[in-house]
Amino acid sequence: PRNSPFATALKQSSLLMVVPTQSTSVYSRIWCVYEAFLAVDLGKTVFTASLPIMGRLVNSMLVALVLSPLCMALGYVVAQ
Repeated sequence: PRNSPFATALKQSSLLMVVPTQSTSVYSRIWCVYEAFLAVDLGKTVFTASLPIMGRLVNSMLVALVLSPLCMALGYVVAQ
């Protein structure tokens, strides 16, 4: 595997981008695990893609909308 086309290309790069999917974990695929291992072993920077910021922003706003009234009500009850 150290002489595979992937390994040859990786040796010429400066980083590796790991892109997970929702259907299965990249760590359940042996070749993905090996590719990440090889990148680290070669001293490459490994990045993992994540959800776009808008997805996380919307989730955070929804949590805030739910928790804010609850926290205010709890604060009011405790202050009484």
